[in-house]
Amino acid sequence: LAAIVESSDDAILSVTLDGVIQTWNAAARRIYGYTAREVIGKSLAAFLTPAQADQMLRLLQRIRDGYQTKQFETNRRHKDGHEIYVSISLYPIHDEHEKIVGAAAIARDISARRLFEATLRENDERLRVTFEQAAVGLAHINLDGRFLRVNQRLCTTLGYTQSEMLSLTVQQISHPDDLATERALLDAVLTGERATYSVEKRDFRKDGSLVWVNRTVSLARDETYQPKYFIVVIEDISQRKEAESARSESEARYRELFENSPISLWEQDFSGVKRAIDQLRTQGVVAFRTYFEEHTEVVAHCLAQVELLALNRASLDLYGASNQAELLASLDRLVPAEGYPFFIEELVWITEGRTAFTWEGVNRRLSGEHFQVRLHWSVAPGHEQTLDRV
Repeated sequence: LAAIVESSDDAILSVTLDGVIQTWNAAARRIYGYTAREVIGKSLAAFLTPAQADQMLRLLQRIRDGYQTKQFETNRRHKDGHEIYVSISLYPIHDEHEKIVGAAAIARDISARRLFEATLRENDERLRVTFEQAAVGLAHINLDGRFLRVNQRLCTTLGYTQSEMLSLTVQQISHPDDLATERALLDAVLTGERATYSVEKRDFRKDGSLVWVNRTVSLARDETYQPKYFIVVIEDISQRKEAESARSESEARYRELFENSPISLWEQDFSGVKRAIDQLRTQGVVAFRTYFEEHTEVVAHCLAQVELLALNRASLDLYGASNQAELLASLDRLVPAEGYPFFIEELVWITEGRTAFTWEGVNRRLSGEHFQVRLHWSVAPGHEQTLDRV
């Protein structure tokens, strides 16, 4: 029996009913740091705080009175001063006449377990705070679509309380036109065809209004890799959708004005012209007007660098083209030789850094007919350095 006690991993010690230590095994020496020589014959109070000593004496009194003592967890101080946690069980010791003459205390070191539990609690708290205070809606949804857990941001987005949300399903708040698409995506995640997905869709608020959301969904699995529930991140994108709609309407309105204007409108890229001029500067050209007048081939080269980005119907009518492709194929024919002085003037103004000017000169229709034009040239805001939108 002594060999069993001595080889136990638990600290086993015996004390008198007034708390004097009688026996002390090897595990007690390992757990508490004291040798048997240091503790046997001494009171427990010598190794405990006053509160701990008072607790142990009360428990020993209960044992003397015949009451059972339940296992309890408490902290103790190791000999080197660091704190340990132990789970203690107290049992009465009887003599041959069944009289209670002492108590056996069995203590198990649970410090590692307590540290693990504290770490788990800390992690759980961190996850809880992250879940609750996230700037986007978060939810756990079971495989049938019912909400299992939701955060406050999602409730605010949809206008429900948390208890109301937990009584709903994804299907109930989704726009009917979006259900089939998302069902197919959910099935793909369940079958392992894809790990996650993001989709932009419409949900109903509690008041019946629609809110656009971006929903990102992944699947939580158990230890046997079986599906447990969906993890869903829901971001309110209504403002972005409204901005996109407004921009689309603005672009459509601009396109309508552009196309239906009775005046010829062009959007062109002059960045190639800008590069050609910059290259001439690196070659030492300073008097650009004189240089262009003496080198008409350079003027023709610069004219060829102009790229057409867009033009309206009035431009086709003005130059006698049946479609944009026909006009694009004939851009070099639109400025006749006698029109070069006006284009030279334009190039000179560009070298001077102007971002807007007007000139009058000669152009040529595709039929060969010459006609007078007034040209208004200006750089789109934000493109002054590159001239890529004129």
